[in-house]
Amino acid sequence: MFNLTALRKISHEPIIPISEWYTILCQKVKTLIVIIESILIIIDHPKSE
Repeated sequence: MFNLTALRKISHEPIIPISEWYTILCQKVKTLIVIIESILIIIDHPKSE
């Protein structure tokens, strides 16, 4: 027989909660912005050497 408590837990909790997915998305966007900004700084301020 299958475990009822496990089934109940699975049915009540989505695979990835919306809030968790949103947090992950925000982190990725922030990381992307930081990378883009650093690239722009390198382009705007080339090394004088």
